[in-house]
Amino acid sequence: MSDTRLLFLAALAGVLSCLGAQAQQAPSPGLRIKQIKQEILVDAEGKRINTTAAQLQVLNTGAVSQLSQVPVRYDGATEEMEVQEAYTLKPDGHRIAVDPANVITQKAPQANALVPLYSDAEQKIIIFPNVEAGDTLVFTYKSIEKKVALTGQFSLAHYFNRSVEADDSSYSVTVPKSLHVNAASREMAQDVATHGDLTTYRWTLSNPTPKAQPVRLVSDPDDDPHFLISSFKDYEAFGRGFAVPIRAKIAVTPEIRKQADAVTAGISGRKEQAQALYDWVNQHVRYVGIEFGTGSVIPHDANWTLANAFGDCKDQAILFASLLKAKGIAADPVLINAGNRYRLSGVPTVSEFNHMITWLPDFGIYADTTVPGLPFQMLPVQDYGKPVVHLVESGSALHKTPVLSPGLATSSYKVHAVMTPDGRFDVDVTTSATGPWAASLRRISDQIASAGGGAAAVGLLKSHNFPNATGSFNAPASNSSTAGSFAISGAFHTGHLIAGANVMALSRGLQIMNRAGDGPMGPLGNTTITDQDPTPCYSGRQSEDIVLEFANGEHLADVPADIHLKTDNASYDTHWSVSGNQVSLHREFVSQIAEPVCAGRVRRDTAQILEKVRSDYAQPAKMAAKAPAETAN
Repeated sequence: MSDTRLLFLAALAGVLSCLGAQAQQAPSPGLRIKQIKQEILVDAEGKRINTTAAQLQVLNTGAVSQLSQVPVRYDGATEEMEVQEAYTLKPDGHRIAVDPANVITQKAPQANALVPLYSDAEQKIIIFPNVEAGDTLVFTYKSIEKKVALTGQFSLAHYFNRSVEADDSSYSVTVPKSLHVNAASREMAQDVATHGDLTTYRWTLSNPTPKAQPVRLVSDPDDDPHFLISSFKDYEAFGRGFAVPIRAKIAVTPEIRKQADAVTAGISGRKEQAQALYDWVNQHVRYVGIEFGTGSVIPHDANWTLANAFGDCKDQAILFASLLKAKGIAADPVLINAGNRYRLSGVPTVSEFNHMITWLPDFGIYADTTVPGLPFQMLPVQDYGKPVVHLVESGSALHKTPVLSPGLATSSYKVHAVMTPDGRFDVDVTTSATGPWAASLRRISDQIASAGGGAAAVGLLKSHNFPNATGSFNAPASNSSTAGSFAISGAFHTGHLIAGANVMALSRGLQIMNRAGDGPMGPLGNTTITDQDPTPCYSGRQSEDIVLEFANGEHLADVPADIHLKTDNASYDTHWSVSGNQVSLHREFVSQIAEPVCAGRVRRDTAQILEKVRSDYAQPAKMAAKAPAETAN
């Protein structure tokens, strides 16, 4: 399901995208919003007419080349877009009009080039003339919505970016009195006025002193200034409203019945049939989004997805539900946010959700077919502990997915490094995982296979500071992780490590998953977040077993002391042992958490233990040469 969130101005969103990550993290010195005036008129069918006037000042020479082309994004199939006026305004008041030939219409670029998503998204790029530092880009555009996904309903969400300097920003939404409206705002002045048969909601905001926009690991709807407006009374109404057009796509056609019967042939148990159908969709239908017209919200017919063997999340959910229905097994489409949002806003809008999964009420199971190799009865890590809306025609719509159960997600990393007589090292590694992590490891394995085992290993070794090493990943014994586990191995050969070198660096050579302690209770390497910043958390177990075999009398100069750390929700333990010329290290991190977000005392305790884990990894294990033999008198 596509995220259709309305950023406060489509044109400004395009401008800010040119600034990259900096626009999201630090105040932008190159842009100032002198004025934004956006007026949206909604009719009884939920169609919108949006008129936006903007004045954007370019503050310095460095920003001229980036900001002087403003893209205005819209949907070419459901909207008509017209740039009504555009000109460069000089500080002395002189205007230089944009030549209509320099308003270029083109397909909008994909937000993520790695995700195959195709839509009617277009953009008109306004190329302003003779722009210099201090000039203001002035433009007005009007978009008219021709078709809506759900007749009689609408929703809008705008979140303001504090890192942008803004003098005068105003937004209004005018709706018929007959249309129920639910509106809310934070840190934006709100005014409501009625005139005749219409009601106008208006919000204003000024941000003369931009502030750094922190990178948050958990997105909360109340973090930033915003306004929300929706015709849905609550999430129950939201779920029932969208259930009508989306559930209508769940249909048992002759083609669907034939496929369901073929997949479940010889399988009598209903839950076993459900698993067989899940596995078939998971393994045979690849993720491709074809979102033309209202396709960003409404899925294709199940027959379409079956025939093409591809589709996005909602297409796959409808196909899976249709196959289940053919076997008499109930299923509900479910909306979820697959990002870092763990709480819904008070006003239901489409932008709260960006993904669709499936609920099997007969078995109490959520299923996400879009992750290749993800075992039945499991979800990807980011789907656990999330508020969800079931698209149902009756009964409760608002629910929550369970948190990740302890013992379900595990990873193991084994390294065996043997020093050869000439002082080099032969290193064998094996990475294995269970549960949701098995599916993640399988995707990594697929990427390795695509690049080639040798090329992938050499590239990884170079990035881990082994520029002259050679090696390769081995083909996995199985290309499926649906059984709940997955493993991949590899080997590399590197040169002699001199005395005093950190021999534990060998363990990083072909590391492809997070090390013990990194991930389940927050990121180990991100030192910019504080113990006050919430992080996603989940139960998991990570272990490492590293064995070093020395030759020629070389050895560790000092064997580090064992470490034992523990909080109410996490533990980290290491154990070193020496036997002859062999040194072994076992590391293990275990988390057990009943909530999907670490905050308050749990986060403070976690931050302390992660700091000590980082220190442990930074502690070198130095190699020493054999002491010279004493000379006889």
